Amino acid sequence: MANFLPVFRAAVARPSTATAPNYLQTSKLFYSAVHNVLTGEESATDALALLELDLQDLTGLPIAGQ
Repeated sequence: MANFLPVFRAAVARPSTATAPNYLQTSKLFYSAVHNVLTGEESATDALALLELDLQDLTGLPIAGQ
């Protein structure tokens, strides 16, 4: 167990505070965007632009820079 102590000390909480009660949907949007980039279905630029809009629609949070 002592070997895991550094791992636990470096742990970061999931961003559930900002996205709750939509955490599950937010997570799905995120991993789908990453998957699309890794499989070559979308460019990173396009995937992030769409993800930003989808997250704004879901959470109502403002889009960065607007």
